[in-house]
Amino acid sequence: MKKVTLIATMTVYLVMCSALYGQNVVTDWATIVQPLINTPPRAPAIQQILRPMIHIAVYDAVVATKGSYKPFVAAIPAPAGADIRAAVATAAYRTAVARADVSQIPALKTAYNTYMGAIPDGLAKDDGRNAGEQAAA
Repeated sequence: MKKVTLIATMTVYLVMCSALYGQNVVTDWATIVQPLINTPPRAPAIQQILRPMIHIAVYDAVVATKGSYKPFVAAIPAPAGADIRAAVATAAYRTAVARADVSQIPALKTAYNTYMGAIPDGLAKDDGRNAGEQAAA
């Protein structure tokens, strides 16, 4: 009985830890974008070009809003307090839309609008969106 209780306790602990620490805006958008840029299926060589392009824009958006690291492509000026979620979502969306098959653009647009709708309106969101636009440019 103790063994079953221990296993159950460990399972609950692991599930809670993964829920608390496993997701963030970067992994959210990787999950959204990856299947959409590969539909219809593309050759692995094409995938190896498209995915990094999106992640480089996301990286530069994070660096613009959080600092502390050297940007990959260009230094993007983002005011303090710019919303990282808006920056990353916009960078991922804009970069993916430019590279996705036309059939996938409505799904990307819906995902973007839904995600951005969950972020409170205000200056932080606008500044984050602007940083994301610049990262995707």
